[in-house]
Amino acid sequence: MRIYKISSNIKYFHGSYHFLPNGTVLSPGKGNFMGTVNQYKMDSHFKLEQFRPSNLISRNNCVFMTDNPEDIDLAGGASEHIYIVKPLGKVERHDLNWMSEIDLIFSEAWDNGEQESEDTIEKVKNAALNYWNGTPHYNDLYGSI
Repeated sequence: MRIYKISSNIKYFHGSYHFLPNGTVLSPGKGNFMGTVNQYKMDSHFKLEQFRPSNLISRNNCVFMTDNPEDIDLAGGASEHIYIVKPLGKVERHDLNWMSEIDLIFSEAWDNGEQESEDTIEKVKNAALNYWNGTPHYNDLYGSI
């Protein structure tokens, strides 16, 4: 793992598959993988967006970072190149365990033939709102990332 310093404020880390020159400004543009995700393979992402409060940053329009370089891999980020970054805008903290919770809710509902039940949708909504509110997951083994 190689860590590069992009800013003078050592606080947040971003993982990339690519080398980026010093001073690179990261932005969620065309290269944002969320825009190309198959909905059936990442249903939890789409459900999070469905229940996202309007005052919070969409996962489709953000740059992902952590406050610990060891968490990049846990968060699903690339670890070929790790950069120290300085946020230029609003920072929100979310516990990705809630995404796994949504996947588990759907898996259990699918097994029971209850994918579209009101109970399932309510559980998904509660998990999504916990994600957006930054609530630590009740079964958090690693800390929120």
